[in-house]
Amino acid sequence: MSQKKMCAAGRLFSAALAVLLLLSLNACTNVSETVDDILAESGSEDTTMSPESEYDFGEDSGVPGFLHYRPAEADDKGGELTYEYEGGEFSLPYRLTATGYAKNVGVRLFMDGEPIPFKINEESAEYEYFHVFDLEKDDEDFDFTFLFTPHRGKAGDTLSLAAGFVYRPDFQPDMVESSGYGMFHNMPCHTDRFHFNVDAPTEAAELAEAIPAITAASQEDRVLTSDILAIDWVHGGAIDPDELGERVRQNLMLNGEEAVSNFKAGDEPVHATLYLCGIPGVVYKTSFYLDHQPICDAQGNTAFLSTLQKGTVCTMDIEIPAEQIGAGRTFYAISMPCNAEDFPNLPVIHERAGSIFIYQ
Repeated sequence: MSQKKMCAAGRLFSAALAVLLLLSLNACTNVSETVDDILAESGSEDTTMSPESEYDFGEDSGVPGFLHYRPAEADDKGGELTYEYEGGEFSLPYRLTATGYAKNVGVRLFMDGEPIPFKINEESAEYEYFHVFDLEKDDEDFDFTFLFTPHRGKAGDTLSLAAGFVYRPDFQPDMVESSGYGMFHNMPCHTDRFHFNVDAPTEAAELAEAIPAITAASQEDRVLTSDILAIDWVHGGAIDPDELGERVRQNLMLNGEEAVSNFKAGDEPVHATLYLCGIPGVVYKTSFYLDHQPICDAQGNTAFLSTLQKGTVCTMDIEIPAEQIGAGRTFYAISMPCNAEDFPNLPVIHERAGSIFIYQ
């Protein structure tokens, strides 16, 4: 049985975001998220949303969603847990409480910034990268257990272990009554530490497969020019160079165009470019997703490793073939920090490019 011990009190980062901004929480125990502004798109041509927008979810629905999540054995004091790995399959009990649309919640795990496969509750279950729960009742505790076998980490290593919770993952615009996602698919996270007393089994890397949807990939650090700074970045507009020592910025473009809620690709491959810049020294791993599943290249790689540097922007380019798009799929990117503990006084949290509906 794995042992758990409490380490120094963890940090709570809360970014309450309005229009098309990612709502992110980096991990303390006993985290609650009330989502008052989670709105579905109305289907109008203007796919942006403002904090003043309202949507009638029904007079009896209350707030659109409330999600409370934590490791089941955590106390109410907050803080970061450290899990001790002794080998084999690891059990990680969790507890959810939700209301409204948040009862439709997807869960995933990251270790050292990379998505890892897991099972839910039963050892006989299939390994998967994403699992969706449809909770039946408002304000009722729901207990479940992640079962996973780490495939990276040597004895003596301590890596980050993050659980992500995706709000209403089943939603996808139909391009008739809705054309975007609003605040749906936001992903607050809880992050703890995972200490290896033995080496992880390398064969665990083959427990599940990502979608082989990346036919070309490249990455480079580019000088942060005035042209790049002037881009109307989805998450916060143009960049002020003075802010980059205190925050991280991320932007996703498709075929060289700004893409906010949806993108018509036609029959051509989709070329996605992700920009990531900000606090020097922060290490991120970025993964791309179709319908909430991680995608990979021909070698099975699912993550880009990048270290942010002053005066540069990390650009990640991938190409997705048209046959992977079909009638339409949800596409987004997640950048997970690997060394947030090195920046205790700065908002080093995960960055998520908002969901985009790509269709032909």
